[in-house]
Amino acid sequence: MAGFGTTFYTYKYNENMINKYLDLITTQSTLKIHAFNVDFIDKYLNDGMRETKVWTKIPVLNTKIILFPIHIKEEWALIVIFTKIKTIACYYNKNLNYEFEMAVIKKFLISRQTIIGHHPSKWKSIYFHIPKQSSSHNSGPWILHLAKCISFNNTNIQHNYMPVIRKTQYKELMMDQIIINAVEVFKTPPTVTTNDTVQLKKKCVDHANQSWIQRTMD
Repeated sequence: MAGFGTTFYTYKYNENMINKYLDLITTQSTLKIHAFNVDFIDKYLNDGMRETKVWTKIPVLNTKIILFPIHIKEEWALIVIFTKIKTIACYYNKNLNYEFEMAVIKKFLISRQTIIGHHPSKWKSIYFHIPKQSSSHNSGPWILHLAKCISFNNTNIQHNYMPVIRKTQYKELMMDQIIINAVEVFKTPPTVTTNDTVQLKKKCVDHANQSWIQRTMD
């Protein structure tokens, strides 16, 4: 699994890790959530709305929450769109300024509304400082933890337990990859039922745990 190894526990998360974990959240949450790729804002700025259609095939404004991971000066931030209350929330390090990114996202949302024939809304912007971490390497794991809490309506945000948060995220990502590999190996048909998936996950649990234990000992 490219990008994952023993360094997962101490080093900075790369774009691959951020994108994969956000994708995992969107598939597991019972809420309607969409997460954009880390590179979306740059793509939108450089190529415009027309060229980013492939990134927005789903009606994103019909979702409840939209997640935008932002990476500036080696720090990760999370911008969350709460579509029902027309609010753009930025969770960020107080030493950096994300007003430009907030303005770009606001422009994108208004453009989307115009394209589908809706009257542009008055989007409200709010800012939240993320708790200071012991290392800048932890900004990635923290915004993923925050994204998960928001996506599952969990208010128990544990920013003081970064080693545990990292291990949990690692196990979740490894489990997801193992399931993907198992489906590939066993040639499970695309019409696999929910119950089949649950059973497959149970079969993979021991293997995932052993993989995680082995990597922590390496």
